[in-house]
Order: sequence, then C-alpha cells, then structure tokens
Amino acid sequence: MTSKEAILNDPSYFGGCPECGSNDGYLNLHRAHWFVCHAHRKRWWIGSNLFSTWRMETEEDWQQNYERIRGYEEVMPRH
Repeated sequence: MTSKEAILNDPSYFGGCPECGSNDGYLNLHRAHWFVCHAHRKRWWIGSNLFSTWRMETEEDWQQNYERIRGYEEVMPRH
C-alpha cells in the first residue's frame, strides 16, 4: 500500500461508513469524488476537483462508476 492509498482509505481523513467506520476509497463522477462503503451500500461526497484522477477518465468510466453506486444511500460520513 502506498502512502497515497493509506491517506485515501483513512477514515479519519475523508470519513468512514456510518455503520462500520471504514471506506473503500472513492469513485469519480466527472469532477465529483464520492467515497464509498460497498459492504453497506453507502456513499458520501467529499468534493470536486480535489484529485486529478478524474482528468484521466472518460464518460464511459463515469457511467460505470455511477452504475456501481447508483442505489447507494447518500450519508454523512463518520469521522
């Protein structure tokens, strides 16, 4: 695990699932970054244009990301 991955998955930094306290990283929907917990089907918005990864993705990537988290409940993260 790189130091970047450690920061991105650190719930004290970007929040965690209100049920389990952890996160599975983030997915981009255009410029917007959504952190997720796949086990509990939760998502929380952390901001836009914070990470440059969205610039390397395509409309198809964003559509796939959206389909993956479409039914997830939008929540306030645990800090």
